[in-house]
Amino acid sequence: AVIDTTSSMKLYSLKKYNTRLNNFYSKPSCVNLNMFSLTYSKDKKLLKKYNLNNDNIICVYAGKTGGLYLEEEIFDFFLSCYNYWKDKFRIIFLHNVTQNKIENYLKQKNIPENICIIEFINHYQIPTYIGLADFALNPVNPVPSKRYCTSMKDGEYWAMGLPVVITK
Repeated sequence: AVIDTTSSMKLYSLKKYNTRLNNFYSKPSCVNLNMFSLTYSKDKKLLKKYNLNNDNIICVYAGKTGGLYLEEEIFDFFLSCYNYWKDKFRIIFLHNVTQNKIENYLKQKNIPENICIIEFINHYQIPTYIGLADFALNPVNPVPSKRYCTSMKDGEYWAMGLPVVITK
């Protein structure tokens, strides 16, 4: 059996791989609206902890680098944001990659490390952190198999009222 998040993958499999999927099921990805909601307010303790204020323009990215997601391009995007907004720009990078890897990219791209909050947190904490942001990033690698891709993070970002920058 094949389980996917969209019925369109059945036709994609036929066109791309000439494969008829007989035991195909669609199970949409759903967001827990009890956790992720427009009513979420910015956590005052986290704002203080990270020295964030109303003047900051905050981008959040909750995810990996490489593989299904772009890698170096993430930091090119962050650099463009920093060049535009200067010291007002902040990054919240919620990840499961090594902190050294992120710090090396920041150095390589000449992005000040002090504008980037790097954390690895539990899923139940994610709404608290993304609730601090003004917009979000989802750098899905734009390959044909991802045509119908939408990460759970998109739904979580949208449920929190965030606009999302997504690759084509």
